[in-house]
Amino acid sequence: MQNGEQIILPIHSFSFDGAGVGAANDKVIHVFGALPGETVEVEIIGRKKGERIGKLLRIVEPSPHRQAPREDHYLSCSAWQVLTYDQELFWKKKLAQELFAGIGIELPNLDITTDGVTEGYRNKMEFTLANVGGKISGAFHARHTRKLLPAPRCMLAQKEINDALEHIVSFLNTHKVPPSGAKSLILRANRAGEVLVGLFVQDEAVAVPPVKELLGSIIKGVSVFYSPPEAPASRPEGLLVHAGEEKIYEQILGKAFPMTILSYFQINPPVFELALSRMREFVGQGDRVLDFFSGVGVIGLSLADKVKSLTAVELDDASFALLQEGIGDANAVHLSDRKARELIDGTHVLIMDPPRAGVHPKVIGRILEVLPPKILYLSCNPATQAHDIALLKEKYRITHAELFNFFPRTPHIESLFVLERV
Repeated sequence: MQNGEQIILPIHSFSFDGAGVGAANDKVIHVFGALPGETVEVEIIGRKKGERIGKLLRIVEPSPHRQAPREDHYLSCSAWQVLTYDQELFWKKKLAQELFAGIGIELPNLDITTDGVTEGYRNKMEFTLANVGGKISGAFHARHTRKLLPAPRCMLAQKEINDALEHIVSFLNTHKVPPSGAKSLILRANRAGEVLVGLFVQDEAVAVPPVKELLGSIIKGVSVFYSPPEAPASRPEGLLVHAGEEKIYEQILGKAFPMTILSYFQINPPVFELALSRMREFVGQGDRVLDFFSGVGVIGLSLADKVKSLTAVELDDASFALLQEGIGDANAVHLSDRKARELIDGTHVLIMDPPRAGVHPKVIGRILEVLPPKILYLSCNPATQAHDIALLKEKYRITHAELFNFFPRTPHIESLFVLERV
């Protein structure tokens, strides 16, 4: 099966990353935008890990669960826009169950928790800045290509982020900033409607306009960074200009937590609060808690009033500085999870919210050596979480498993597992 070949393909399921899956000529083919139960026409455009990648050309027989996309760029930001919401929840639960069944863990009663909001929930967006007709426009990369698709707004973004994007693009074009010099934007908002802006330029000689003019009722701070053109989007290698506030605050379960343009923060605070409320059910007054991958400390500090002591561990410099701001009587440790693993012992409840890559094998080894009494493991990637739990399951039993729909209209999901020492 060669690139460029066009075939008619029945789709029977989803892959874990959200592509429709079919098979032809003994080859598995993944097609984003295709839904289970459909027959589609696809063009073979590549391969990945032995499987073929297909580009959707035409829907021959549509699924009854298909709906019209809201945006032309939907495959770049929210590939499940075309799937009804009830089926989104069905497939997220099914895929997670299949994933854990593959490591010998059956989850027949797995729940998925949602606040029902399917758009306008993201408090952070990253847009590429593209040349459209000689002017700058917000854009996303088309899936599987380097082509840029104009995206003047995105339905996933909080309203203030979309409003700020329009204002910034108009500002850059009014000041005749050359499209070749502008690279990307990061926009971050809180639920009070305040926005921080990170503008990335790929030409250090570009004339940066007076960004102070952008400040107002919505935009509270603007930072302009140099990012070399060969680097991945939005990698800062020098602050060129700053105006306004450096941070804004988000209220989470009644506590104010700081955010900067470069620090980590969960992108869906209302659903995050649902997960935090659930986690509070699994700690008590006598618990000593060790919070790995702490970020600015939202999880640990949201539990601190219920526990005896808290130690928060974070590596990232920007996040650690913000963690120190709110840590109070708790302890903050500026180390990687791997270097801080000696803090794990048989007396502390361990909280882990790792990046998508999961937990370092040396940390898993330390856990199995000293056996903390309880682990609360929140993950944005159930695949790596399942891998880690497979290593722990001989010494731990699952006492709670729950999905949280942090990322509606996309295939992504957050999962919480509570493990207790057997």
